[in-house]
Amino acid sequence: MSVTQNDVTGSAVVATVGPVMDGASQAELAAAMRRLRDGGGLVMRMADLVGGVMGRTFRLGTRTLNAVPGGQSMVSKVVESALARAFDVAVLRLDRDGEQMRSKRLARPLVMLSGAVGGFLGLGGFVPDAAVTTLAIMREIARIAQEEGEDLEDPDAREACLQVFALNPGEREAEMGYFGTRLVLQGRPLAMLMAEVASRFGVTLSQKFALQAVPVMGAVGGAALNGAFLSHYRELAKAHFTVRRLERVYGEDAVRAAAVA
Repeated sequence: MSVTQNDVTGSAVVATVGPVMDGASQAELAAAMRRLRDGGGLVMRMADLVGGVMGRTFRLGTRTLNAVPGGQSMVSKVVESALARAFDVAVLRLDRDGEQMRSKRLARPLVMLSGAVGGFLGLGGFVPDAAVTTLAIMREIARIAQEEGEDLEDPDAREACLQVFALNPGEREAEMGYFGTRLVLQGRPLAMLMAEVASRFGVTLSQKFALQAVPVMGAVGGAALNGAFLSHYRELAKAHFTVRRLERVYGEDAVRAAAVA
C-alpha cells in the first residue's frame, strides 16, 4: 500500500507502507508470544511435577555429573555432535511427506523409550539418549518449519531450525529475549552457529541428564522428561516459525513492534 505526502518543498512524494496486520494475524502472534513466555524453566518445572524424590535425584545427579572428570566438557562434545548429526539427517536429508507423518506419530514413544533406557543406565545411557532425543526433536522442528511455509533448501530456513534449540526465554520479557537471541545468532557461519546453539542447548540437556543420572530411579524421570522435552521444542518451533511466516507477510520491523507493544 502507498500513501501520498508532501515534502518540505510542497512536492508530492509517495511513501510505501507495508500491509496492516489483521486481527487473525495479531492473534497468531499473541499465541506465539505466549508459547515463548511459557517455555522458561522447562526442566525445573518437570522436577517439581515428578515430586520431591526427583528433586533429591536432581541434586544427586548434579553431583554425579560434576564428579566425572571432564563431565561438562563431555556433555558439550556430545551435544554438539548430536546436533550436527541431527541437522544432517533431519534437515539436509529430510524425508518425503509420508515419512515425516510417520515420524510425527512415532516421535513421542521413541523419545520416551530412549529417556527410560537412558535413565535406567544412568551416566552410560546419556550419549545414546542425547543422540536419539536430539534427532527426534530436530525432525519435529523441520516438519513444523515446512508446515509454516519454510523452504528447507534455503540456508536461512535451515539455520532457523537450529535457532530453536537456543530459544529458551524466561517468563519475563520473553519477546525481547526471543528477538535478542535471534539477533545474536543471525548471520553467523554455520560452524559458529552450531557451536553457539550447542552451548545453549547443552545447559538444558545437562539439567535433564542430572534428573536421570541415577540408575533405576532416573528411568521414570527420563521417560517423562523426554516427553516434556519434545513438547517443549515443538511449542518453541511453532512459535518461531509462526513469527517468521508473519514476518514474510508484514515485515520484520512491523511484527517485532507488534510483539513487544
